[in-house]
Amino acid sequence: MAMATTRKQCSISTCKEEKDTCDCNGCLTTFCSHHYTEHRETFGIIRHEIEHDYNSLKETLRDRKNAQIPEIDQWVEDSIINIKQIAEQCRKKVIEYRNQFIIEIENQLTTLTTVLKQNQKEINIDEIELNQTKEKFNRLRDELNKISKVSIKRELTPSTTKISISIPFHKGNNITKLI
Repeated sequence: MAMATTRKQCSISTCKEEKDTCDCNGCLTTFCSHHYTEHRETFGIIRHEIEHDYNSLKETLRDRKNAQIPEIDQWVEDSIINIKQIAEQCRKKVIEYRNQFIIEIENQLTTLTTVLKQNQKEINIDEIELNQTKEKFNRLRDELNKISKVSIKRELTPSTTKISISIPFHKGNNITKLI
């Protein structure tokens, strides 16, 4: 702000004398030297407030720069834990089913093997009984093949909470240019 010195009355209403005055080119007001100095001191206060706001904004910007990243990382960890728990439950279910199923087939196979050995010892082979035993073996084989047909079904469930990011900017997520 440049100043031009002339002899006029100061624009401050409490200052009544005509003195050497300075015109402020910024606000276009006339001041005596005393009030001009006060007027200039207000700029220092305003500049200090701007610097404080600048530092505060810079700190807020630094804090917010990575603020959501830890939250996303926590969501990933929680989701992985949840998925691992579901996978463990499925493993246990498959192992339990498989073990029960295999034990049942082994027991039936042992029984049929005993019947077949008894038939081998007999001189008179009963054709009907032999065909029934063969049919039972075939059914056991079919049952055993079912274990390989156990499938894993993937479905979308709320077991993992989906996250999304909402960014409240203007059209096209552009920040309005202020400068």
